[in-house]
Amino acid sequence: MKLTLTRKIFLGYFIMICLVLVEGFYAVYELNRLNRQTRSMVQGEVFSMDLEKRLLDLFLSQVGNEKKYLVVHDRDFLSLALSKGEEFDKILLQLMAGRRGVPFMKDLEEIQRLHERHIKGFLSAVEDVPGDQGKGEAELSGRGMMGEAEVLAMTGRIEEIIRIEELSIARKMSEAQAFSQRAYTITIGIVASMGLFGLLMAWLMIRSIQEPIQKLKQGTQYISEGIFEKRILISSKDEFGDLARAFNIMTQRLSELEEMKREFIANMSHELRTPLTSIKAAASLMLDQVPGHITDKQKRVLCIIQEETGKLIRLINNVLDLSRLRAGMMPYLKSLNGSGRPTP
Repeated sequence: MKLTLTRKIFLGYFIMICLVLVEGFYAVYELNRLNRQTRSMVQGEVFSMDLEKRLLDLFLSQVGNEKKYLVVHDRDFLSLALSKGEEFDKILLQLMAGRRGVPFMKDLEEIQRLHERHIKGFLSAVEDVPGDQGKGEAELSGRGMMGEAEVLAMTGRIEEIIRIEELSIARKMSEAQAFSQRAYTITIGIVASMGLFGLLMAWLMIRSIQEPIQKLKQGTQYISEGIFEKRILISSKDEFGDLARAFNIMTQRLSELEEMKREFIANMSHELRTPLTSIKAAASLMLDQVPGHITDKQKRVLCIIQEETGKLIRLINNVLDLSRLRAGMMPYLKSLNGSGRPTP
């Protein structure tokens, strides 16, 4: 396929557009990954961590209200403890439903089992109020309620789950930052490569246009100086190549025409000088009265013939000298005559 100048420009712009599209698609892809990662953190880990913190607060509040009720037997503390326990169970079930397959699922199940046992023990203790007033921790624990050590262990498990969630969020935040940094770096690289490619394309386009123009300009200067043997060497297959080939054909034909003109002038000058020389010599012989006596009127006519043939011979000699100069067969030396004009 012939790669014309128009096709070169189109190809350059097409490649640049393709690079822009590749950059755009990659940026959209990385942004989608970052968006999914962020959505996963917001909808998953962050929401779950908030529930787990709420779970810890509810459990501590429940245990505190239970202890207050067992001490003062105020029904308000009982209602608060039971409502906190119910809310604790709801949030725990919500966590277990949304976190299937996570590493700490067994911990959630164990927390559920311990909490159910604790609730049963507390309700059993409530039935004996006020008979349980003043009973020790060991006796209440025997009913199923948690002691201080068990409460600390359970809160420790919940805090450990929260810590795992925080580590997971931190890891995903780090991955999101890595995605963002990689997308930024690659985008900068693509933009820089596009800039360099654009400069390279511009340089190649300028060179592909400027260099042939300079060669064509040099060729026209040769023609203006009468040098038709020079050829323009442009091997490209675009419009400049076609123009150079047409230019070379033109200079070749001009050279052939110039050669034909030189040969014609040289031949004609030679053919004209020979008879004119003979005419001048014959006129000289007649003026010398070699053929016989001539009148004064005939002498005047012969003098005119001799003078005019001399002018023609000098003119023809000048034409022949000019042909020799153009052919390089005669040196050309410049000097100043009396009028200040250069003469050969």
